[in-house]
Amino acid sequence: MRGEAAGGLQRTPDPREGLTCGRSLGMLTAMNCLSLSRRAVRPRARGLKPGTWAAGLIWPLLALAAAPVPSPALPSGSSEHSEHHQQADAVQTLHGLGEPSSPASEPGGQRLAAPVSAEAPSFSGLPAVHSPPPAETPRLRFEPDGLGGFFFDTGVVRGRLHAGGASLGVTEAYHVPTGARLDQSKGLLSHYRVFANGRRFGHGAWDWPSTAHLLPDGRVEVRWADTNDRPFTLRARYQLSRPGILTVETLVEAHEVLRGFEVFLASYFDPAFTNAFVLAKGRAREGYVNATLDRGKWQMYPRDAAARALAEDGRWKLEPHPVSWTFPAELASGPTVRAFRRALDKGLLATFSAEAADCFAVATPHQTEAHFSTYLSLFGRTLAAGETARARVALIITGPAAPAAQ
Repeated sequence: MRGEAAGGLQRTPDPREGLTCGRSLGMLTAMNCLSLSRRAVRPRARGLKPGTWAAGLIWPLLALAAAPVPSPALPSGSSEHSEHHQQADAVQTLHGLGEPSSPASEPGGQRLAAPVSAEAPSFSGLPAVHSPPPAETPRLRFEPDGLGGFFFDTGVVRGRLHAGGASLGVTEAYHVPTGARLDQSKGLLSHYRVFANGRRFGHGAWDWPSTAHLLPDGRVEVRWADTNDRPFTLRARYQLSRPGILTVETLVEAHEVLRGFEVFLASYFDPAFTNAFVLAKGRAREGYVNATLDRGKWQMYPRDAAARALAEDGRWKLEPHPVSWTFPAELASGPTVRAFRRALDKGLLATFSAEAADCFAVATPHQTEAHFSTYLSLFGRTLAAGETARARVALIITGPAAPAAQ
């Protein structure tokens, strides 16, 4: 990849480089204000009020801070206008500044930090962007399909949930503006392997019997009851947070001590999603690590040394389908975990965002391996008997407003 730094990391854009016209205007404004501040300083001895004198010095700094930071190029065929608006909506939703269907707050619930796509590593300092209102109000609710599952169509993404009563996440998912398929196999945001106490509980949660019901606010709750062989109750609450944002909150109620508890959340993308990358640490700086074959067939990016030790405690040697992971890098520091899948030819980007406290690792095969999958390891800690824990993940889909011209 062009622009890779030491350690195979794509260098995170430096706000001091590639200044845009808006940045230049900010600099000019700052210089004008600096000129004014000098005039304010000179008459200080002639009795100028302290507040006025201080304002003259502060204004240049405010002008510089207000200058917009440039962002890298958007995906091919994307609209900068709609991309920034979609990301702004994601920030608002996941910070709890407004829910489209105003669901009741959960006791002890947590909000995600703002998701940031690979195309826009930072929105700090960017001016607000407002797109015109859609022709129709997005339908941000799941609807029963009469077959034990649910369907949805937000105008950006459509698909099914818990289709046929199966314990799966989102399947038959499409990007509505382009008609492009998003998923394959076991779908998106599906609960797969579950570990605790040195055990693996069956093959995967998608094989366990579950029930699903529609909540009054349009969310769906899937519930796996405890059994003699599973000393916990698992629940998943799916929500259409914005037209292009799906979130799932996973809750576990421990009925006995669960040491090293983990839920492995799986997403399988259409084969067009040939690029996989993770925001991770490098030898010199943090950046985007591409999941290329030279980094291993099956790659895991742990949060830190403790998270890697948990992943290497023997759980991944348990049948069926044991996995031998490579560990190319640790996740980037900070409160938010970010992982990505991109379909270059279709101009589509899938961004995963989760709190680092809830997600202790991201895993993926090399990016063109036939699974075309991304996995998030959730929880990664010991739960006391009677404790309820939760982890929230957002999946943001962005892309062009119409199919690319042939």
